[in-house]
Amino acid sequence: MKRSGLVLLLLSAFALLVFAGGAPQPAQQSGAAGAPAAQEPVTLTIASWGVQEGATQGYFEALKRDFEAANPNVTIEYQGYPYGQLRQQVLVMASAGETPDLVQVERGWMPGFVASGFFTPIDNLVSDTWKADVFPKVRDNLTIDGQLWAAPWFYSPYVMFYNADLFAKAGLNPENPPTTYEELLVAAQALSRLTDADGNQVYGVGLSAGSVPVSGSAILSTLMSFGGGLTNAQGAVTIDTPQNLAALEYYRNLHAQNLNPQAALLRELRNLFAIGRLGIYFDQFWGIGGAFAINPEVRGVTRVSPPIGTSTTPAGSPLEAHLMMVSATSANQAVAGKFIEFATSRAQLAQYFQSTPFLPAYQNAAQDPAFQNDALASKLTSAADAIGPVPVNPRMDDVLLKLTEAVQKVTLGGEQPAAVLRTLDAEIKALLQ
Repeated sequence: MKRSGLVLLLLSAFALLVFAGGAPQPAQQSGAAGAPAAQEPVTLTIASWGVQEGATQGYFEALKRDFEAANPNVTIEYQGYPYGQLRQQVLVMASAGETPDLVQVERGWMPGFVASGFFTPIDNLVSDTWKADVFPKVRDNLTIDGQLWAAPWFYSPYVMFYNADLFAKAGLNPENPPTTYEELLVAAQALSRLTDADGNQVYGVGLSAGSVPVSGSAILSTLMSFGGGLTNAQGAVTIDTPQNLAALEYYRNLHAQNLNPQAALLRELRNLFAIGRLGIYFDQFWGIGGAFAINPEVRGVTRVSPPIGTSTTPAGSPLEAHLMMVSATSANQAVAGKFIEFATSRAQLAQYFQSTPFLPAYQNAAQDPAFQNDALASKLTSAADAIGPVPVNPRMDDVLLKLTEAVQKVTLGGEQPAAVLRTLDAEIKALLQ
């Protein structure tokens, strides 16, 4: 009787459920209080030099906190290396199958990283809206065969910095800087007649020609501004041109008049500018931070101008940029894409700008008051217009070193520019073709 009563009771309960609207449903997989299940935890590894540098370390720590707060299932794990060691360290890790998910990359490293096979295009990892916001000439320089390979954090052509105080002492108008290389020569001659408080010569202009690839990139900017460069209008490697010859002759002329420090590295030019012994010099925009670190007082007299051309050719420059690239073997590529969009958002770039000078590679971010109201960045709103195409080739470092050798031959070596250019033409064609 007890068993029959229990069965009747269960049948009655089931009937009530059906009458009320349905049979019992399977239990849901849920978190506390019936919330959807939490996403699987993810650790995103990022190799970076910025996380180690004093000027930017604080920002990178804040970026980690901000991203983790917005994405509670993600933990950022930085792998910090000095700038000069990061590229080699990443390649060593990649060869061992341990490539970080995301890598901070200098623009000049990109061709080699692409050729290595350790990285992947990012087209499918970022939104179309994000891609459309990148300045077109910046985006084009990071695209190979229609695929976008790297995300620009920020960019720069080679811009012209000058000391307003030295301009005034030399009888030049600080509000009217040179706009062509012809005018630059006249200004450099006036500035080079000055001396500092200890009687040392002030150099009129600094065009880097040291024996490192980045100096070769600076030289390439000069060649492009004279209407030359590495390729012709059809994209064929063409070095022996009247335009490149005119640029080499310009370097020789500066050297003959002792207007330009001999075969100087960019860091040496930054030092001379910081201590008031250099009136004008060309650098990546963020490079001026090095001068400010040496002598904060020089900030007050520093002015900047966009890249310049000649009286007959427009300004030109290769792209310099700090980038992010994604590992081809990463299991967290979607999260890496999310981090890229977060780190390059208008708000994050405005915060980053408080740590170091740079130009945002994104049209929307460039409109932020942080950049629009800055005394230097606000003068470079059209700087991206000067960026021209450069071959994407894993041997570009060797090409750039050949450019530094050529300039040193016509300056320190006293060789004839035309002969040097013919040799250079053959050498670069052998490297790129």
